[in-house]
Amino acid sequence: MSSVSTDDTRLPRDFFARSSQEVARDLLGCRLSVGGVTLRLTELEAYAGERDPGSHAFRGVTPRTRPMFGPAGFTYVYFTYGHHWCLNLVAGHEGTAEAVLVRAGEVVEGHDIVRERRGSVPERDWARGPGRLGQALAMGGELSGRDFCRPTLGEPIDLVVSAPAQPVPAAAVATGPRVGVSGPGGDGTAYPWRFFLAGDRFVSDYRPGVVRRRRVTARGDGPAAGGPAFGTAGYSLARPGRHTAGCVRGGHRARRTERTPIPVTDIFDELQWRGLVAQSTDEAALREALADGPVTVYCGFDPSAPSLHFGNFVQLSVLRRMQAAGHRVICLVGGSTGLIGDPKPDSERVLQDKETIAASVERIQQLVGPLLDFDGDNPALLVNNLDWTAPLSAIDFLRDVGRHFRVNQMIRKEAVARRLESEHGISYTEFSYQMLQALDFLELYRSRGCSLQIGGSDQWGNITAGVDLVHRAEGATVHALATPLLVDSTGRKFGKSEGNAVWLSADMTSPYAFYQYFLNVEDASVVAMLKALTDRSREEIAELEEQVSTEPFRRTAQRTLAADVTTLVHGAEATAAVQAASEALFGKGDLAGLDARTLGDATAELPGADVPIGTSVVDALVAVGLVDSRNGARRAIGEGGASVNNVKVTDLERVLDEGDFLHGTVAVIKRGRRSLAAARRA
Repeated sequence: MSSVSTDDTRLPRDFFARSSQEVARDLLGCRLSVGGVTLRLTELEAYAGERDPGSHAFRGVTPRTRPMFGPAGFTYVYFTYGHHWCLNLVAGHEGTAEAVLVRAGEVVEGHDIVRERRGSVPERDWARGPGRLGQALAMGGELSGRDFCRPTLGEPIDLVVSAPAQPVPAAAVATGPRVGVSGPGGDGTAYPWRFFLAGDRFVSDYRPGVVRRRRVTARGDGPAAGGPAFGTAGYSLARPGRHTAGCVRGGHRARRTERTPIPVTDIFDELQWRGLVAQSTDEAALREALADGPVTVYCGFDPSAPSLHFGNFVQLSVLRRMQAAGHRVICLVGGSTGLIGDPKPDSERVLQDKETIAASVERIQQLVGPLLDFDGDNPALLVNNLDWTAPLSAIDFLRDVGRHFRVNQMIRKEAVARRLESEHGISYTEFSYQMLQALDFLELYRSRGCSLQIGGSDQWGNITAGVDLVHRAEGATVHALATPLLVDSTGRKFGKSEGNAVWLSADMTSPYAFYQYFLNVEDASVVAMLKALTDRSREEIAELEEQVSTEPFRRTAQRTLAADVTTLVHGAEATAAVQAASEALFGKGDLAGLDARTLGDATAELPGADVPIGTSVVDALVAVGLVDSRNGARRAIGEGGASVNNVKVTDLERVLDEGDFLHGTVAVIKRGRRSLAAARRA
């Protein structure tokens, strides 16, 4: 065993900056302390990064595995089988992605805390297995990426790994194949990387990995066959209930240059190719559920505003694709959760009155109607969570729901933790939000057989609270999938413009402004948005991507994106109207032929001024800001560069008469080919 200090101090980073096999062996007998609970480590497994077919890192860097590729001495915590958090300690040198799974231990301090968490489970089994260990330590995803080699100031929970009270003799260390790993990674001869204390009663039982047969077929055009990969695209084959560190529970995966076909499900691969999977609960189990389908899936939308916005449209796109793939979809409007509000990280929300929330619920229900199929052979379902929360008394809610939640886990949610650190704190009202949202999943599981919830990645903590509640209340395993936040090349969220959301309601963001927003998407982002938001095929998007590269000035991809998304949200007629307005504004169509609303929406985006009837064109050019002076206006007219409603002005004495104000409201003044302004009737 390596020489380490035997006093009760934090192990240094150098201890972990070695091969994962050395670290795993030398961690036996060490102490792991988290939040008042200390374990004596009795069993660990080593994983060797990209060269190890049993490791998550064998697939390369993904959002979930990124901590593994960092320096030694950090945590990698992942969620598996819908309710287990597994703790890994990153080892090796930065970029090698080596890690050690903490598989089992004996509780030596904090017995009362663990007894409350584990209930009637025998003490021997409190932390005997990585899932049980995660429960004993109240592990959560927020602990992933935590530096445990130095004190984490300002964090509510510190994680400490310290030297053993007594060194472990070499004769007490046993090795064997890793638990639950099938394929080459489970070969105990090639990878005898499970290290445990021989004969110790706090070591878990060994079970080999078992390949589960699936009713799926291999595809030749997805990520598994060498196509574009977004997120993790592998296939795992583990025995249910067995957990592996950074582990691809399943067979051999070829290197990027020689990939072998992996059985996949169409919809999951489609979502990955379209960049719509940021993370999920156990991928293998979710793939199997989708393959066995149909699955009932839901997404919730809180009426915090009288309209849905661009970010909500991403979730609706996933529901549309799920429904098209034959799965049952539920759109939930938060009539009750909207009365509370998801905690903001910086301040308390201003509570809206019940009448305002009810009106917003009704508007959102109308918005969702055209985006999902509520009539066909597989109709979508629209529900309001006020229907099942309103009848609940406070006593029933606390007895039937609250008893399944642990406050120490709730306060580690990112938004809650940040609010607790602030001077304002957090009210119990907002603190309880995650319980209300979790109740939705439980209710829909019980009443509709719903087993999958989707949402944005910023909602992951609330989503997994529902997964955990269903498991605790019903003993069932359900699934969760989070979509990424779409951002531009600078990392700025799409859908925000100077703090103002791009709304789906026409009275909050006009169809014209909506269309123009997507028309102006940068080249670097347009292909990703085509994949995520439109129904264009891979072949069509590949062709558009080529045009972005070779003929970016034509903006063909942006025009396609704007037309497709506007049609989905506002309909083909509105799209045709805004396209006609765009053409007419720049002289390629008839402005007089535009309807009053479309003309008003289009000119609302233009600079301008109020101008009375009888104003000369010279004065109008100055008033709307297209020139600096009357002399400049006369010069523009004399050079043939001024027009009213796309009709060139040649007469310096020309005035605006009543007929120039289209629909009696506005005249479009132009200087040159692209400088426009609106002369609004005073």
